[in-house]
Amino acid sequence: MRITLITTLLLLLLGSAPSLPAQETTGTLSGTVTDSSGAAVPDAAVTLLNEITGVSRQTATSDAGVFFFNNVFVGRYRLTIEKTGFKAYESSGVSVHVNDKIDLSIKLTVGEVSQKVLVSGETPLLQTESAELSTLVGSQQINDLPLNGRDFNQLVDLYPESPLTTAE
Repeated sequence: MRITLITTLLLLLLGSAPSLPAQETTGTLSGTVTDSSGAAVPDAAVTLLNEITGVSRQTATSDAGVFFFNNVFVGRYRLTIEKTGFKAYESSGVSVHVNDKIDLSIKLTVGEVSQKVLVSGETPLLQTESAELSTLVGSQQINDLPLNGRDFNQLVDLYPESPLTTAE
Protein backbone atom coordinates (compact mmCIF):
# COMPACT_ATOMS: atom_id res chain seq x y z
CA MET A 1 0.00 0.00 0.00
CA ARG A 2 2.78 2.39 0.96
CA ILE A 3 4.74 1.61 -2.23
CA THR A 4 1.74 2.31 -4.47
CA LEU A 5 1.12 5.62 -2.67
CA ILE A 6 4.74 6.70 -3.14
CA THR A 7 4.69 5.55 -6.78
CA THR A 8 1.46 7.45 -7.42
CA LEU A 9 2.85 10.63 -5.85
CA LEU A 10 6.06 10.30 -7.85
CA LEU A 11 4.14 9.86 -11.11
CA LEU A 12 1.99 12.89 -10.30
CA LEU A 13 5.08 15.01 -9.63
CA LEU A 14 6.81 13.89 -12.81
CA GLY A 15 3.68 14.36 -14.88
CA SER A 16 3.11 17.89 -13.61
CA ALA A 17 6.71 19.04 -14.09
CA PRO A 18 6.93 21.80 -16.68
CA SER A 19 8.73 20.88 -19.84
CA LEU A 20 11.75 22.98 -20.61
CA PRO A 21 12.19 24.34 -24.13
CA ALA A 22 15.12 22.92 -26.02
CA GLN A 23 17.90 25.16 -27.18
CA GLU A 24 17.65 26.29 -30.77
CA THR A 25 20.28 24.94 -33.13
CA THR A 26 18.77 26.24 -36.35
CA GLY A 27 17.49 29.50 -37.81
CA THR A 28 14.66 30.65 -40.04
CA LEU A 29 14.76 32.42 -43.38
CA SER A 30 11.73 34.15 -44.81
CA GLY A 31 11.00 36.92 -47.23
CA THR A 32 8.60 38.76 -49.45
CA VAL A 33 8.93 38.74 -53.25
CA THR A 34 7.52 41.72 -55.14
CA ASP A 35 7.77 43.12 -58.64
CA SER A 36 9.09 46.58 -59.55
CA SER A 37 5.70 48.16 -58.80
CA GLY A 38 5.55 46.61 -55.31
CA ALA A 39 2.89 44.00 -56.13
CA ALA A 40 3.31 40.52 -54.65
CA VAL A 41 4.67 37.78 -56.90
CA PRO A 42 2.76 34.54 -56.13
CA ASP A 43 3.91 31.00 -57.03
CA ALA A 44 7.55 31.93 -57.59
CA ALA A 45 9.95 28.98 -57.19
CA VAL A 46 12.30 29.60 -54.24
CA THR A 47 15.38 27.41 -53.74
CA LEU A 48 17.72 27.52 -50.74
CA LEU A 49 21.04 25.76 -51.39
CA ASN A 50 23.67 25.12 -48.72
CA GLU A 51 26.93 26.19 -50.39
CA ILE A 52 29.04 23.78 -48.29
CA THR A 53 26.99 20.58 -48.29
CA GLY A 54 25.06 21.04 -51.53
CA VAL A 55 21.75 20.22 -49.82
CA SER A 56 18.85 22.24 -51.21
CA ARG A 57 15.26 22.94 -50.19
CA GLN A 58 12.48 24.29 -52.36
CA THR A 59 9.25 26.12 -51.73
CA ALA A 60 6.93 28.51 -53.55
CA THR A 61 5.74 31.98 -52.62
CA SER A 62 2.21 32.35 -51.30
CA ASP A 63 -0.48 34.56 -52.85
CA ALA A 64 1.00 37.41 -50.80
CA GLY A 65 4.49 36.72 -52.23
CA VAL A 66 5.81 35.34 -48.95
CA PHE A 67 8.17 32.37 -48.59
CA PHE A 68 9.40 30.68 -45.42
CA PHE A 69 12.12 28.15 -44.54
CA ASN A 70 12.21 26.92 -40.95
CA ASN A 71 14.81 24.70 -39.25
CA VAL A 72 17.61 26.00 -41.48
CA PHE A 73 20.94 24.60 -40.29
CA VAL A 74 23.85 26.95 -39.62
CA GLY A 75 25.85 27.72 -42.78
CA ARG A 76 26.20 29.79 -45.94
CA TYR A 77 23.38 29.57 -48.46
CA ARG A 78 22.52 30.58 -52.02
CA LEU A 79 18.93 31.79 -52.49
CA THR A 80 17.43 31.52 -55.98
CA ILE A 81 14.00 32.80 -57.01
CA GLU A 82 12.49 32.12 -60.44
CA LYS A 83 9.16 33.09 -61.97
CA THR A 84 8.10 33.11 -65.61
CA GLY A 85 8.20 36.65 -67.00
CA PHE A 86 10.86 37.81 -64.52
CA LYS A 87 14.64 37.71 -64.40
CA ALA A 88 15.91 34.99 -62.07
CA TYR A 89 17.16 36.31 -58.73
CA GLU A 90 20.21 34.75 -57.08
CA SER A 91 21.85 35.79 -53.83
CA SER A 92 24.93 33.98 -52.56
CA GLY A 93 26.65 34.25 -49.20
CA VAL A 94 23.49 34.33 -47.08
CA SER A 95 24.77 33.35 -43.63
CA VAL A 96 22.47 31.65 -41.15
CA HIS A 97 23.55 31.38 -37.51
CA VAL A 98 21.95 29.73 -34.50
CA ASN A 99 18.49 31.16 -33.75
CA ASP A 100 18.65 33.69 -36.62
CA LYS A 101 15.38 35.03 -37.93
CA ILE A 102 16.29 36.48 -41.32
CA ASP A 103 13.62 38.36 -43.25
CA LEU A 104 14.40 39.48 -46.80
CA SER A 105 12.59 41.82 -49.19
CA ILE A 106 13.26 40.88 -52.80
CA LYS A 107 12.22 42.75 -55.94
CA LEU A 108 12.08 40.86 -59.21
CA THR A 109 12.54 42.75 -62.47
CA VAL A 110 10.68 41.98 -65.68
CA GLY A 111 12.66 39.92 -68.16
CA GLU A 112 13.34 36.39 -69.27
CA VAL A 113 14.11 33.64 -66.78
CA SER A 114 17.40 33.00 -68.60
CA GLN A 115 18.58 36.43 -67.40
CA LYS A 116 19.83 36.53 -63.82
CA VAL A 117 20.18 39.23 -61.24
CA LEU A 118 23.09 38.12 -59.06
CA VAL A 119 23.40 39.59 -55.58
CA SER A 120 26.42 38.66 -53.50
CA GLY A 121 27.30 39.73 -50.00
CA GLU A 122 26.43 39.16 -46.40
CA THR A 123 23.00 39.44 -44.87
CA PRO A 124 22.65 42.35 -42.46
CA LEU A 125 23.52 41.56 -38.85
CA LEU A 126 20.72 43.76 -37.53
CA GLN A 127 17.57 41.79 -36.79
CA THR A 128 14.48 43.87 -36.18
CA GLU A 129 12.08 40.97 -35.56
CA SER A 130 13.00 40.39 -31.92
CA ALA A 131 14.76 42.15 -29.06
CA GLU A 132 16.72 39.15 -27.87
CA LEU A 133 20.49 39.30 -27.55
CA SER A 134 22.71 36.49 -28.71
CA THR A 135 26.28 35.83 -29.66
CA LEU A 136 28.32 33.06 -31.20
CA VAL A 137 31.28 31.67 -29.30
CA GLY A 138 33.81 29.88 -31.45
CA SER A 139 35.89 26.93 -30.38
CA GLN A 140 39.07 29.04 -30.57
CA GLN A 141 37.61 31.53 -28.06
CA ILE A 142 36.80 28.68 -25.69
CA ASN A 143 40.26 27.14 -26.06
CA ASP A 144 41.89 30.52 -25.38
CA LEU A 145 39.94 31.05 -22.14
CA PRO A 146 42.04 30.92 -18.99
CA LEU A 147 39.59 28.71 -17.10
CA ASN A 148 40.82 28.53 -13.55
CA GLY A 149 40.14 24.99 -12.39
CA ARG A 150 38.11 24.32 -15.57
CA ASP A 151 34.93 25.90 -14.21
CA PHE A 152 32.50 25.97 -17.12
CA ASN A 153 30.51 28.77 -15.48
CA GLN A 154 33.29 31.15 -16.57
CA LEU A 155 32.06 30.72 -20.15
CA VAL A 156 29.32 33.22 -19.27
CA ASP A 157 32.02 35.91 -19.29
CA LEU A 158 32.19 35.55 -23.09
CA TYR A 159 28.65 36.85 -23.53
CA PRO A 160 28.55 40.60 -24.23
CA GLU A 161 26.79 42.75 -21.68
CA SER A 162 23.59 44.46 -22.68
CA PRO A 163 23.78 48.27 -22.80
CA LEU A 164 20.48 48.26 -20.93
CA THR A 165 21.88 46.43 -17.89
CA THR A 166 25.11 48.40 -17.49
CA ALA A 167 23.95 51.57 -15.79
CA GLU A 168 26.58 54.02 -14.67
